[in-house]
Amino acid sequence: MEYRFSLTPRLVAVGLFSLVALFVLLFLLGMQVGQRTARPADPAAAGAPANDPLAAAQKKAADTESAVKQVASPVQQVGAQAPAATPAPATPGAAPAAKH
Repeated sequence: MEYRFSLTPRLVAVGLFSLVALFVLLFLLGMQVGQRTARPADPAAAGAPANDPLAAAQKKAADTESAVKQVASPVQQVGAQAPAATPAPATPGAAPAAKH
């Protein structure tokens, strides 16, 4: 039995399409590998990106707010007085309190 292989235009088109698809898939695979190797291993340890001004401003505002609360809390505790004890409101149907 003898086989004849000929390059028909259809076979050439399928070959070129397959080659282009292979190159596109290899390129995308390279992009994915590059992104994964460029990311830090621990995102929590990396913190906010250095080029993100919004994240930096929010972090600075949170730090300032916590520092103000730490400084202001002793002043509020010294100047504040304990509220006077008030009796609990009577509930309907409750027995009256016994007097001594």
